[in-house]
Amino acid sequence: MRRIALVTRREVVAGLTKKPFIIATAIMLVLIVAGAFVADYFASQTAEETAVRTIGVTEDVAELAPLIRASGEALGVTIETEDVAGRTAAETALADESIDAFLSGSTDDLHLLFQSATIVAITQAVTSAAQTQALSGEITSLGGDPALVAQAVQGATPTISFVEDPAAIEGPQYFVAMISVALLFFALINSGSQIAIGVVEEKSSRVVEILLATLRPSQLFAGKVIGNGIVGLLQVLLYALAFLLVATVTGALAELEVNLGSQFAWLLVWFLLGFALYAVLWGSLASLVSRQEDIGTITAPVTILMLVPFYTAVFMVPTNPDGAAVRVLSQIPFFAPFMMPMRTGFSTVPLWELITAVAFCLVAIPLLVWLAAKVYHRGVLHTGARLTVREALTRRA
Repeated sequence: MRRIALVTRREVVAGLTKKPFIIATAIMLVLIVAGAFVADYFASQTAEETAVRTIGVTEDVAELAPLIRASGEALGVTIETEDVAGRTAAETALADESIDAFLSGSTDDLHLLFQSATIVAITQAVTSAAQTQALSGEITSLGGDPALVAQAVQGATPTISFVEDPAAIEGPQYFVAMISVALLFFALINSGSQIAIGVVEEKSSRVVEILLATLRPSQLFAGKVIGNGIVGLLQVLLYALAFLLVATVTGALAELEVNLGSQFAWLLVWFLLGFALYAVLWGSLASLVSRQEDIGTITAPVTILMLVPFYTAVFMVPTNPDGAAVRVLSQIPFFAPFMMPMRTGFSTVPLWELITAVAFCLVAIPLLVWLAAKVYHRGVLHTGARLTVREALTRRA
């Protein structure tokens, strides 16, 4: 254990001080902070669109006020009307923001005045009210009853139903789930790449031969995996804390219905399990090559193995987080680290499903570690032509 601890410490120090790691982490932090502020800006704009709006109206168009309020309600916007004497008073009221718009003229010739920018909800409500008033006038002139016609028109709408309850794919839940899975994917890719690069560097420089003079291959491999795992975990913690800090400052978490504490705790669990599943494969496969240029080719299967569950989680879970296919796939070890954080962001996943998924991962990890250690043991000392996985598993050490 002491030797593994020494290798682990060496990997942690080396990982935290590498320029690529520092630059990538800094760029990601900037993107997270900027993204949080941008998301807060658009959320504020949306909230502003649904805020209470006040329209100043003159006596000549006051009869439209009830229709304007009703149209606003139909559009999902609360609109209030306020009597204003004329344009001069309206300009003063617009300047001090006591009203959002001023409506004047006549029912046949309406004029809508804004301070500096059009407010779409007000324009739509006034237009709808004016059209309704004009239609009522035409119906009356033809001898009909506008109230009966309006009742008939309002009743001519289809009844909407669903075979299954529709899942919302927008809002805070979707945002938190996407952030969780994106951070997890980035951290796993980065950690696995660091392990692969370190393995090839030591092999190509023949440093590994010196290290293996005092260490067993399993000890060296375990130290590299654990050390890079710690670096990756610190990176995830840093990203999550940056996001939480900015979200707290902007007030984006004030009305969030997602339990961030639970989501964050499970995210760490899935990072550790996902790292154990994928990182050992990155390190073992990298030991089969001796050049940095070959890392991408030899580790491509692991990358694909990560992309499949990642995109499955992103596109499949939001539409039906509790569907049978999603529930089954989220129990499979390589899918669980991506699909479970997405599911917990959208719905309450039963505890037994979470425990079952974790148990399956814990069963798969020892087998993967045994196979990875075997490949690493035989591949790291191999020189010459690239060694295949089959050769690494079948040839004698």
